[in-house]
Amino acid sequence: MSNLQKLIAQDWHPGKAALAGTLATVAHRTAMEGDKFLIGNRFSDVRFIEGIVTGRKREKRFWLLA
Repeated sequence: MSNLQKLIAQDWHPGKAALAGTLATVAHRTAMEGDKFLIGNRFSDVRFIEGIVTGRKREKRFWLLA
């Protein structure tokens, strides 16, 4: 048994994991947009993390991937 196989549970379902990640992304995005609307907070987690990773502002053509 490889080290990777030891880390992954035998009953792991990648489809369910992908669905959970998608639902979490939608919930986070909804909360972030609600925050912007209700209290006028213009902070974007996506831009913040992207700035840390790339060191520059994001390109507008990739907004959908965010």
